[in-house]
Amino acid sequence: MIPFLFLSILLLGGSFTNRRTQSYLVIVFGFILFILAGFRSISVGTDTESYKQYFDIIESGYFLPVEVGWVYLNKLIIFLGGDFQSLLIVTSAITIFPIVYILRKYSYAPMFSLFLYYNLYIYFYSFNISRQTLAVTLIFVAIVFLLKNKSLLYLLFVGIATLFHTAALVALPLFFVNRIPDKTFIYVLGICLTALIGLLLPIQLAAYLSTFGYANYFENYEFGNVVGNALMLVLLNGFFFFVLMNIKVKDINFKIYFVFILISNLLVRVPFNGRIVMFFSIFLLLFFPYFIQNSKIKEKPLLYFIITLYALVMFFRSFGAGEILPYENVLFNI
Repeated sequence: MIPFLFLSILLLGGSFTNRRTQSYLVIVFGFILFILAGFRSISVGTDTESYKQYFDIIESGYFLPVEVGWVYLNKLIIFLGGDFQSLLIVTSAITIFPIVYILRKYSYAPMFSLFLYYNLYIYFYSFNISRQTLAVTLIFVAIVFLLKNKSLLYLLFVGIATLFHTAALVALPLFFVNRIPDKTFIYVLGICLTALIGLLLPIQLAAYLSTFGYANYFENYEFGNVVGNALMLVLLNGFFFFVLMNIKVKDINFKIYFVFILISNLLVRVPFNGRIVMFFSIFLLLFFPYFIQNSKIKEKPLLYFIITLYALVMFFRSFGAGEILPYENVLFNI
């Protein structure tokens, strides 16, 4: 764990350089993250060995009942003479480098955004559920087009994302996010209702999510503890109200963040809820630096501290999940 923690500290340190320096550092550290993910051993991640089995089935010419995008990506690697490690390398590249590009071009603080990508555990999910994190990256690209008011491109990339993981369809309602009335009453009501539904009706929500291929998780795992999850919602929603009161303009950026909170509330007790929430939490990479720059609070270091603390709590809370430890790298034989 120590090397991963050291990398986290380096990412944070790079966040306090000037914007121009960060635009170069984010490429360097993005490449490091790519090496760690793409050249990981097959033993790293609970689903990696399953992906190897998928690869072997596809290579043998048999039908595989998974999303067509993943099947044809495997077929492309096989056609080009690559092996399963080649698939991991290519998947990691098209998962990580578009994110690096977006952060470099659109984030107010690219290295701080990369720090969030790492510490909110989104990056580490790519060691495990590669298909889904690839779809999450495509949704991130789609959201950028949505921010630029390019609706058709948003829909196109959501569609492409679903070719790799059907769950990407949960992001489709963001198409209508700008229709949310900019009224404090609406924000408060939405938070209260979704928090109550999430705490009291998790079974009904799980039944709905089963249509996206998560039924086995809900059958084999228990729902979260009410008290513990309620405390999590207090922290999550408390920070939302802090943002609500201090952000200068409640534009589309804020409304997407609002939807992220709503989804987090609804799924707080659902097993493996992070796999769905991730389609929305990826936007935090852009939103938190945006909020820091567009906050009524003049003490920007205080905001950096609060958000950094939140990210580190998530890092320590989640680290090791998905059996990414012990970590092995085939490139460096470690």
